[in-house]
Amino acid sequence: MANKDNSIVIMTHKQQHELIESAVRKALRDYQLQHEFRDNQTRLLTAKETQQMLGCSATTLWRLGKLPDGGLYPVRLGPHKIAYKLDDIEEYITSQITNKR
Repeated sequence: MANKDNSIVIMTHKQQHELIESAVRKALRDYQLQHEFRDNQTRLLTAKETQQMLGCSATTLWRLGKLPDGGLYPVRLGPHKIAYKLDDIEEYITSQITNKR
């Protein structure tokens, strides 16, 4: 059954602008990643495979995709299907090792 919460959210013009800008940036990043995958035929791993490779939970993997810089961003293959580029995973691991030194 659908949630019929009819809440009203009040925000400033600046907050609206930031929210829209953030959503557009995310949509553009997802679009670019999809087309980059198709063009380069990069090896993709499922979320489960990525979790196993990093030794992290699904929640941690999701959080990594929300980091503004230096995160691990998924490639959207469909409305409910995501994958991670192997090159990005390896780059993330390397950056984590380098940052700990």
